[in-house]
Amino acid sequence: MNDEILNALLYGRIPSIPWTLDGEQEAVGFALGIAEAFEDAAPRPIKERERAAKRTLKARPNDADALHMLVKIDLERSAALYEMSEGSAGSLLRVPVSPSKRRLRKSKKSEQLLVTLLALIWEWREGTKPTRTVNPYNGQPTGEFYEWAAGIAGKNPLWVLKRFKT
Repeated sequence: MNDEILNALLYGRIPSIPWTLDGEQEAVGFALGIAEAFEDAAPRPIKERERAAKRTLKARPNDADALHMLVKIDLERSAALYEMSEGSAGSLLRVPVSPSKRRLRKSKKSEQLLVTLLALIWEWREGTKPTRTVNPYNGQPTGEFYEWAAGIAGKNPLWVLKRFKT
């Protein structure tokens, strides 16, 4: 049973076995673990790595690993500032990269992944897909899915709505 639930969630499908409360609890645990592993695998931002390397160099000025990290960060930053593209005359032009691509920040895709997996579990549980429904007067989401997913994620229902893509 564990393998079927885990494989279904990893492939973004609804488990083929019938829903049970124990199965749902296992699926929620798997979803939280998958989202956490996805977040841990994301690259650390340049500034964070740069600060750590500079701190290490203050403590040990001849640390080869910290020096190597600073050189690597400098190369990453220069590569992110400009990219080469072919111009109309066949020559190479230097074009600035957009600021969103320039910054290497931790992605929030893990949050969207968690909400997507919780939506799959909800569909397995209830038999219907959750829909994006909002109260027109206060902008708060309506529906049991948002309350349920917010309780699992430890956030509010509006947080779930913003990360839920249908």
